[in-house]
Amino acid sequence: MKPGDVYRAEDYVAKAAAEDKDFSGPEVPKGMVVKIEHLTVIDWTTANKTLRLGFRRAGKIYWLKRAAAGASGYSLTLETPLFLVHGEAPYGRVESATANDELYFLAQGAYM
Repeated sequence: MKPGDVYRAEDYVAKAAAEDKDFSGPEVPKGMVVKIEHLTVIDWTTANKTLRLGFRRAGKIYWLKRAAAGASGYSLTLETPLFLVHGEAPYGRVESATANDELYFLAQGAYM
């Protein structure tokens, strides 16, 4: 990787299990910094869930944003840039997904 290269982590689950579903991008390599400009998690199918966004460092998750969902088809997006350094990775969670939920996670930015 070199500065200016695109960082992108995308995951789609067509039929989730009835449990928490965690999403993560790859860890930032040594000597690099990543500026995440878009971080979102979506549950397209059911309501009454909680969504979380944050990052993982050394096995610990740091939550930056949390929201309880209202109606069917909802998302949570981090509106400000997130800078990640060596060993960190973007992270998202859908808490208590319902069986067969349709879920999506996207983290996109650039290496610096």
